[in-house]
Amino acid sequence: MKQIYLLFIFCNFQSLYAQEIFIQNQITKSPIKNVAVFSTNKIRSAISDNFGKCNLNIFNKGDTLNFQHIAYIPVKTSISQISRGGVFYLTPKNTLLDEVLLRTNRKSSFQKSSQILSINRKKIIQTQSANTGDLLQKSVGINIQKSQVGGGSPNLRGMEANRILLVLDGIKMNNMIYRSGHLQNIMTVDPFILNKIGIANGLSSVAYGNGALGGAILIETIKPLKSDSSDFFFSQQIESASDAVIGHFHAKYGKNKFYFLSGLTFKSFGNSKMGKTRLHSYQNWGNEAVATNGNEQLFTAYKQADFIHKTDITLSKEILLSLNTQYSYSSDINRFDMLNDDIKYSDWYYGPQKRFMQILAIKTNNSHFLFDNSTLTFSFQNIEESRHKSSWNSSVFTRRFEKVSIYDLIFDFEKTLVEFTLNYGIEGRKENLHSTAYRQNGNFGKKGYATTRYPDGGSGSDDFSFYSLLSKSISYNLSLSGGLRYSANKLNAIFNDTSAYHLPFNNITLNNSSFSSSINIKYTPKNWSFISSISNSFRNPNMDDIGKVFSKNDKWVVVPNSKLTPEKALTIDGEIRKFINDQLEFKLLLFQTLLVDAIERRDVVFNGADSLVYDGVMMKTQSNQNIGKAKISGISFSLLYNITKRIRFSSIGNYTKGETAKNLPLAHIPPFNVNTFLEYNITKNKSLVFYVFYNAWKKKADFDIAGVDNLDEATLDGTPSWTTFNLKYLHKIDDSVSFSVAIENISDIHYKTFASGISANGRNLILSLQSNF
Repeated sequence: MKQIYLLFIFCNFQSLYAQEIFIQNQITKSPIKNVAVFSTNKIRSAISDNFGKCNLNIFNKGDTLNFQHIAYIPVKTSISQISRGGVFYLTPKNTLLDEVLLRTNRKSSFQKSSQILSINRKKIIQTQSANTGDLLQKSVGINIQKSQVGGGSPNLRGMEANRILLVLDGIKMNNMIYRSGHLQNIMTVDPFILNKIGIANGLSSVAYGNGALGGAILIETIKPLKSDSSDFFFSQQIESASDAVIGHFHAKYGKNKFYFLSGLTFKSFGNSKMGKTRLHSYQNWGNEAVATNGNEQLFTAYKQADFIHKTDITLSKEILLSLNTQYSYSSDINRFDMLNDDIKYSDWYYGPQKRFMQILAIKTNNSHFLFDNSTLTFSFQNIEESRHKSSWNSSVFTRRFEKVSIYDLIFDFEKTLVEFTLNYGIEGRKENLHSTAYRQNGNFGKKGYATTRYPDGGSGSDDFSFYSLLSKSISYNLSLSGGLRYSANKLNAIFNDTSAYHLPFNNITLNNSSFSSSINIKYTPKNWSFISSISNSFRNPNMDDIGKVFSKNDKWVVVPNSKLTPEKALTIDGEIRKFINDQLEFKLLLFQTLLVDAIERRDVVFNGADSLVYDGVMMKTQSNQNIGKAKISGISFSLLYNITKRIRFSSIGNYTKGETAKNLPLAHIPPFNVNTFLEYNITKNKSLVFYVFYNAWKKKADFDIAGVDNLDEATLDGTPSWTTFNLKYLHKIDDSVSFSVAIENISDIHYKTFASGISANGRNLILSLQSNF
């Protein structure tokens, strides 16, 4: 009886504790006065005092509360969801980038404690980006490498491709053939169906596991309405530099606990036109004898279609069933950087890239001794890609096809106590790879033998991991968070045919296990914010690392290496923010990453020789190797200045430096860049934005020695600096129709982004129309 009585007192104490909350600025942690708090039916209401304190005794247990303040983004939440810690945060409307949570289906401890640069849907639409790679480049200045118009490989903190994670609606897109060079898979994610996209570091390796050496790109798609109403959205966009036409439509509809979203996007791109003004003075750079006609870059046209459908079924007040289906399909995409070499290839193209994803999630919100919320997620992905090439004056094609099937099973749990939030879970993944190849005369001729890109007997990968994340509020302006993850991976490959390259083995089996951990401390005194974190992360070798045979440029051929070990990274972050009178915001972030057993391509003697014949050409042999240690350091800054109520200035910049333990340049290190914006709000519904993108020189001596940085696509001195001036006008005609027009690269300058094999667009007129009805 005594125990029951004590439990009764404890429960009532918690109930009373939750009746009084303190409302604070999400970024500065300063109190917010005069916040209106009211029930949905507006019968009950309260207001916060000078200390941000608000008493909720007037509200009923089942009420949904609305928090509104003129300077902050409105929030609606159930009273039962309000933190028992007594602090409720509102996000200011005017910030450089939205530091808001991306609500996937897990890991709120990670999202609450980490600095996630998040771009919301409104800003995504305003960037007028034709693809997700351009969206990241325009919004936060991330370097995007391109080998063709239908490409885009993002670079985070000097890491690229399989060293960063792409997480779409809570599911990792990374798979066993994600390569180490430049990766174009983010192009299969349609920016027109995005709700948010964010960049995360720190705890990302604990939250998402294998591959987050440079961080994670968190992508969240739009969701169905939770009401018996309907909403329709239409967008049309055209671009002059590539004769692009893009149409998007999605509908949200539902009734009686069944809610749906259906969306479709069609994209058609013509040949890209590069700039005419050559301020860099390299008159022939990018003027390819075969692949250009004046400023038109030939063979760069392509088409793409993207489809999404979501179904949410409210089974009860505590259980939600969600089904998420996505499909992306492209036409053939020519590899421009291969076709621009004089009399080398008559054809070199990627076949249609297909990405299918299906996610089934069961979410429960029912307080339990072990958890308050749980999510059970099943997902399936099917990826198909192919490569086709034919030498100059030859009708014989070499065709290589890859098909990857990925199965994920994830259990996520969350438990909230008085001062703690605990997230933990178990994850399992299985991947199967089927690789085939043949030679063919033309498109319909007889098929003959060709070597496969990956092991021809099939490959598989099995992953198992469990994680825990804990966040604790030590005081109202001091919080601590940390996490641990254990991962085990088994990779196997079978080589049926070893005669072509005389491989010294018939199969490869790798077993790896890794621990990752992180700790993060956040201190937010008035008008300041200090964040520091230390984390270790890892990346297990995948099939592209250990089992691939391919040539990038007919100079070197990469051969298998069965003795690779995981890459590991130790990263230290420090961030300082200063806010002045809600008018000026400045942020400085410094980081240093120590890579151990970094995987890089190096020359190798294979079967006693330093060369072999690949696709009829004698080439030097290379393999992926653990090169020892490497170091990457960097600084990022951002500035927001509300000059007047109508004029706003903002800027964001990044500088990165990387080298191996032998003081050799590390691959994937982009040059210094700055994106700057000056926005003038003419009226409430009209605005004008002048923006400048700047990239510094990447000198020849700073390119890597293995050729990953594509020095052969730069000038004799490296990649020249470039600056583009751009202007945009946005007009919200009424509540349902918006129009925008932009002129990008007004000076029509010629340039290439770092490591790219294709010149960027010249002067580009973009017209966009959006309608909601």
